[in-house]
Amino acid sequence: MDSILLALAIIPFIGFLLSFIPDTKSERAIHNIALITISLFTLLSISLIFLYNQWTNGQLSYQALTLYRDGHVTLTLAFYADILSIVYAVIGGIIGLMVIRFSKFYMHRDRGYKRFFSHVLLFYVGYSIVVFSGTFTTLFIGWEILGITSFLLIGFYRQRFLPTKNALKVFSYFRLSDFLLLLALWIIDQLAHKEIYFGDFAALGDWSHYSQSSPLLYTGVAILIFTVAAIKSGQFPFSSWVPRAMEGPTTSTAIFYGSLSIHIGVFLLLRLYPLWDDSMIVRLFLGVGGVISSIIAFKIARVQSTVKTQIAFHSISQIGIMFIELSLGWYWVALAHFVSNAFFRTYQLLVSPSVLNYLIHHQYSGFEHPSDKPWTGALKNINSTIYILSTKEWNMDYFWYKYVWQTVKKIGELAHALSGKWISSMFILICSSIYVSDRLAWIHFDEWSTHIIALIAAAVALLWTLSSLAYRGDAINSWILLILSQISLLLSMLFNHMGDASVAILFLSGIIVAAGTGYYCLYSLAKMEGKLTLDKYYGHIYEYKTLGTLFLLSALGIAGFPLTPSFIGVDILLTHQPLSSWVVVIIMGVNILFIEISALRIYSRVFLGQHIKAYHPIAFRSS
Repeated sequence: MDSILLALAIIPFIGFLLSFIPDTKSERAIHNIALITISLFTLLSISLIFLYNQWTNGQLSYQALTLYRDGHVTLTLAFYADILSIVYAVIGGIIGLMVIRFSKFYMHRDRGYKRFFSHVLLFYVGYSIVVFSGTFTTLFIGWEILGITSFLLIGFYRQRFLPTKNALKVFSYFRLSDFLLLLALWIIDQLAHKEIYFGDFAALGDWSHYSQSSPLLYTGVAILIFTVAAIKSGQFPFSSWVPRAMEGPTTSTAIFYGSLSIHIGVFLLLRLYPLWDDSMIVRLFLGVGGVISSIIAFKIARVQSTVKTQIAFHSISQIGIMFIELSLGWYWVALAHFVSNAFFRTYQLLVSPSVLNYLIHHQYSGFEHPSDKPWTGALKNINSTIYILSTKEWNMDYFWYKYVWQTVKKIGELAHALSGKWISSMFILICSSIYVSDRLAWIHFDEWSTHIIALIAAAVALLWTLSSLAYRGDAINSWILLILSQISLLLSMLFNHMGDASVAILFLSGIIVAAGTGYYCLYSLAKMEGKLTLDKYYGHIYEYKTLGTLFLLSALGIAGFPLTPSFIGVDILLTHQPLSSWVVVIIMGVNILFIEISALRIYSRVFLGQHIKAYHPIAFRSS
């Protein structure tokens, strides 16, 4: 049975690699690879149901690989299955089979046919890892893969302006959930002081003893888990990203934001319920947040003019009800609700083109003027106010753009003063010299001094990242700022006495390769096409697909994408920082949040969007 569990995690990855072999025009071969891959995944998931009676205590676990071990720090790639895993895997497999079969005809003769199926298979890589994750490290790996797959599929029609823009916008929400999940993992490490296996949750009890011994940390991790789930499931006030995610193909939307990806927040709450089950604060947040989200999303859905947007907000409304069910302790009801809602939303999205045709026909053949409702007085004013707010989606998008995104950009613009070549070089040189001197005992610094230096280095790293994010000049200079930010981040971690030379080498081995490859891509492209600035979209993926792919991989590498050496280094050095360094940890986490957004922003501006050359097809900025 252990081999079945390992196969469930590996099969989607093998299918993803095989999808690159056929020629772009070999639609049948590409479709068959995806169909066979998801069929095997589904059959193996169903087989676990029949083998359930043979499991120990209704659980199955398998430790596949130890990624890193040093003293008390251990990072393990492990897989775990129970009833929750089986339900999500089987439903995901069945829906995947339907959508892939439907996509064979829906995506026929599309230029991105092969790319579409590759991205869908990559999604199932992340989905299988999350569903069968046995440790928090494994869960976080799958969580990040789901995020980058969303970016790729939302921006699937990369020659158009809105899909490219909305892909980065939605990804910024996902990075916020990644950052909060990383903070939750750090707090869990402070509570347990060891790597937690999900199979051990039953033995550890309901974690209520942590609510007594460390009430602040326990409440903090519970609230963080709730917020991560709310963001990933599009709950209020994070709902504005869901309709923006509908820019991708309808079939991928059916998988992501109709059935599976949008319900991952519910899965996270069900998987980690021992961490929040004893917290009345989180139960209150779940209940109240679910009520508010379901009501507001329902009202917004009633006034939407597009079918896909209506379905998106109705799905948010149903997930809000699932949150209410979880707050009441009705875990099995929430799980059954997920199954029914996933199938129903998938069906709605797949038939939405036909529904549009039907509605247009009905409009002319059976139109009836709506009767006026007898709203009067204050009730009429309240109804009108709710209607106007719903048409504006309760200004959620405006709020995040005006008060969060614009604030971050202003800080980045102010940080340009620290981005000069001489200032940057001198800062890195001075910090490196101080660290070497301290390690060689040439100069002795006490713990307080090194902590202050670590705090300064972390703050400077964050300012360089924000400067790169707000920079609209040369793309190469923006890329260099990200490289300097990662070096300063490493120095901050080392000054905090949470890493030795081997960890630094591990971290730098990933950063150096990614930084060098990304610089080569930008330099080569600038040499052929002229200076590349970040004030517009160039669309160079049309003519430089290899360079575009290499740079995308470099952007993910420098941001610490899972299973790269830089990811292991970040995970080791951040989630195992001491509790006394909580300020440094938060600054480092915010830096990790924005560095991938900034790297993908460079990729989007340089390689995506309408091509700058006029002899390519022109896509208008509107949807």
